[in-house]
Amino acid sequence: MFVPYHHATEDIMEITREYHELSSYFGGTPNAVPFTDPLHLSRVNMFDIEGFTSQIDMAAEHNQLAIGLAHGVVPENEIENDPLADTTTQQLETLLDYIEESDVQLVTASELLDNQGSP
Repeated sequence: MFVPYHHATEDIMEITREYHELSSYFGGTPNAVPFTDPLHLSRVNMFDIEGFTSQIDMAAEHNQLAIGLAHGVVPENEIENDPLADTTTQQLETLLDYIEESDVQLVTASELLDNQGSP
C-alpha cells in the first residue's frame, strides 16, 4: 500500500496492518536491505527522473532498495488535464530504459515480501 500524500494516522496504520503486508511512505531515500519493517518503507517520487535515477544508483551501490511512485502516468499532452497525474509516459519510458541499461535488479512487492527484503 502507498500511503496517500504521506499522511499516516493511527487509524490508517491499523487498517494497513489489517489488510496489507507492505506499505510505503515518502521518505526520499533508499531502504536498507533487509528491511526492518515492511509497513514502513521509504519511497521516492518518479517525476523527477534525474533525482530518482540517482536514488537507484545509490541503492544499487549500497545493495539497498529504491521504491518509486507515480500518482498517475499519462501522455504528455494530457498531464495538465489530470490533477492526479505527475508523470508522463515519456518520463516513465525514460526511467524504464535507464533501469534496463543500468542492469539493476527489479523486484515486485510480492517478490520482496517472499524474500523478506533480501537482495
